[in-house]
Amino acid sequence: MASAQTTGNYYNYRWEPCKPVVIVNFSVSEEGNIEDVYVSTSLHPVFDAIAEKVIKRSPKWIPALSKNRHIRSYMKQPVTFGQQE
Repeated sequence: MASAQTTGNYYNYRWEPCKPVVIVNFSVSEEGNIEDVYVSTSLHPVFDAIAEKVIKRSPKWIPALSKNRHIRSYMKQPVTFGQQE
């Protein structure tokens, strides 16, 4: 993301580095279990494996409701990587 400041008729941009992101798709069953995990937007095989592992190890999700019944839902979750400073 860039932030801009106005000085007269000119803009001064301060560019911030982009963070790597892996997009993981999966489904949430009627019981809230994570199923059918796969990477839809890949970064690198190592990062992809970490992102899949994080989603698979997450606790149970709250299942979607339709007509007052729990149903299977499909999710697309971005996993962002960064370094601690």
